[in-house]
Amino acid sequence: DHMALITAVLVGWFGLIAIIDHRHGVVPDRLVRPALWVGLILAACGQAILTPAAAILGAAGAWTGITALRGFAARYLPNRRPPQLGDGDVKLAAALGAWLGLWPALAAFAIAAALLAIFAAVRGTSRTQAFAPAFCLTALCLFVLQPFSSFDLGTRL
Repeated sequence: DHMALITAVLVGWFGLIAIIDHRHGVVPDRLVRPALWVGLILAACGQAILTPAAAILGAAGAWTGITALRGFAARYLPNRRPPQLGDGDVKLAAALGAWLGLWPALAAFAIAAALLAIFAAVRGTSRTQAFAPAFCLTALCLFVLQPFSSFDLGTRL
């Protein structure tokens, strides 16, 4: 089954992004941009869980939503240095949106943010944590579970 191969590649790809961000504090464009384009191309070829329209909406919507959130945070939380979300995290949101769709990508973002907040509260630390590992892990869980979902997560337009 081609979806098993796609899932394995996706786990490796986003797993590598998560490891690099955890170790070095950077989400590499060399991995994120191809992930975005491969997700869009597979959807266009009918080889993904998304329709082409859903993949485009997912990428553009996730990028727009996370960019707006960053702007809001910069305006109303100006003392957060360094910023929790970097440019790489925004690009990662677009790539995940191309693979998952808009609502699952935004749900993965919200779940990852909540998990990091809980983790920081339990550890009692205000140190900035890399966001991509939690974001990628949550998104991969949603990607794997989507075919078993009993409701439409916005993947079919």
